[in-house]
Amino acid sequence: MPVTVKFNSIINFFLILNPIFVILSFSFSGITGYTIKLTTITLVWVVIYLFISSNKLYIDRAIYSKSILCFFAFILLINISFVRACMNGLISYQQTGFFISYLSSYFILGYTLFYLNIDIKLKESFIYSILISIPIYIFINIILFFLNIEILHSDEILNQSKALLLDKIGIEFYRSYLPLAEGINGAGILCGLSAVISYYLLKCYKGNIIINSFYILIFLSAILGMLITDTRGGIFYFILTILFSYFLFKHNKVLKWFPWISPLVFLVLAFGIFYFQSIFPDLNRSNTSILAGREILWFLSIEKLLQFDYSNIFGQGYLGHEILNVFGQYFTFLEREEHFTTTHNFILQYIFDIGIAGTVLTISLLFYIIKNIINSNDNLSLNKLLIPVFVFYILSGFTEVSINFYHKIMFNIFILFAWYGISLDRTNELKPGQVK
Repeated sequence: MPVTVKFNSIINFFLILNPIFVILSFSFSGITGYTIKLTTITLVWVVIYLFISSNKLYIDRAIYSKSILCFFAFILLINISFVRACMNGLISYQQTGFFISYLSSYFILGYTLFYLNIDIKLKESFIYSILISIPIYIFINIILFFLNIEILHSDEILNQSKALLLDKIGIEFYRSYLPLAEGINGAGILCGLSAVISYYLLKCYKGNIIINSFYILIFLSAILGMLITDTRGGIFYFILTILFSYFLFKHNKVLKWFPWISPLVFLVLAFGIFYFQSIFPDLNRSNTSILAGREILWFLSIEKLLQFDYSNIFGQGYLGHEILNVFGQYFTFLEREEHFTTTHNFILQYIFDIGIAGTVLTISLLFYIIKNIINSNDNLSLNKLLIPVFVFYILSGFTEVSINFYHKIMFNIFILFAWYGISLDRTNELKPGQVK
C-alpha cells in the first residue's frame, strides 16, 4: 500500500472515531483528564502532519474572502470569550488553555483537510468519514447501553421519569443516559442528527445489500437512542428537517437565505408549540409545558437583553448568562435546585457570550456555507446530504445550543463541516503554479 494511501486511511479512521475522542476529552478530570486532553490534541496535530507530508496542497490559495474572514473572526471571538470567562473566575487557567488549544487545533485541522486540499475526491472521503462518525458513535452507545456498560454516568442518578414516547405505546421505561454521551438532551439531539444523516445516506448513497443494511441499522440505532433518552426534540427536529429540506430543495433562493430568516422561523415555531401544546398535554413532563420550561429561559434572557448595555455588542464572554445571573427566577419558578443550564437557543446564547457582533458573524457564516454548497457542482449527492445537516443544526438550535461550544461534539463537527463548505467558494480557486 502506497504511503499516501496508508496515511489517508489513518486520517479517515481518526475522523470516524473523533466524536469519542471529543467526548472523553471533556468528561474526565485529574491526571486521566489531562492525559486524554493531551492525547486528543496531539492526535489532531499528527493527522495534520500526516496530511501535509503526503498530499498536494493549495499553497497560495486566497485567504481574504468574506467567508474566511468571517470564520476567523468567529473563532477569534469564541477564544476571547474563554479568556473573559477565566478573568471572571468562571473557568480555570487550565480549562482556558485547553479550550483555546482544542478549538484552534480543530480549526487548523479543518483548514488543512479541506481548504488546502487539492484532491476533491479525498476531500469528499474525509467529509463522508465525518458524517458517518455520528451514526457510528450513536451505534456504539446503543451497544454499550444494552451491555449495561456505564462509562460517563455511573455515579449519576437520573430522576425517575417515565419515557413518555414509549409509554404511549404501552412500554414502561424510564429515561436513561447513553453510556458515552454528554447529558441527556444533548445526546437525544445528536441522535436526531444521526437519524438525518443515516436517512439521507440511504436516499443518496445506495450501495449493495451490506451497505444498505448498515445504513438501516444505524438509522434504527438513532431512533432507539431518542426513545431511550426520551428526547422529543430529537424526533421533532428529525421530522421537521426532512419536511423543511424537501421544501428548501425546491426553492434554492429561500434555502440560501434560510440562516438570516431563522430568527423569524424560531418565533413561528415557538408560537406553534405554545398553540398546540394544549392538544398534546400528555407529552408534557414534570408539570411544565411541552418545552420543559425553556420558554421561561427565553423570556428571562430577552428581558435581560432588552435592558440594553454596550456590553451586549461583544457579549459577556463564555458562560455570559452565568455572569449576569439570568436564570435565578427560572429555578425558583420550577422549585428546583440550581444547576448549570443554558438559554436553550443558539442565538440568545451567542448574544450573551460573544454579543450581537458575534451572533451576526455566526449567521453570516451559515449563510456563506449554505450558499457555497448550493453553488457547487462537485458532488451533488454529497451536497444533497449536507444541506439537511445544516438545516438540522439551525432548527435544533432553536431549543438547544447545537451550534455553540456547550454541545461539544456537535460544535466540533460543525467546525469541520464549515471548512468543507467554505472550501467550495469558487472565488478563491487555485491559480496555475500554486500546487505544492
